[in-house]
Amino acid sequence: MRDAVEKLVGDAVAEVLLANGRADGRLTVEAAKDRLGVEPT
Repeated sequence: MRDAVEKLVGDAVAEVLLANGRADGRLTVEAAKDRLGVEPT
C-alpha cells in the first residue's frame, strides 16, 4: 500500500515539476483522471 501511495504522490509532483518547474501547492484527487494532482495555492 505504501508503495502505491508513494508512486501516486511522486507522479503528481513530477508532472507539475516538468510542466512548471515548481511543485508547491495542495495535493488533490483528480477523480475524472483517477489520479492525484497538485493544485496551486
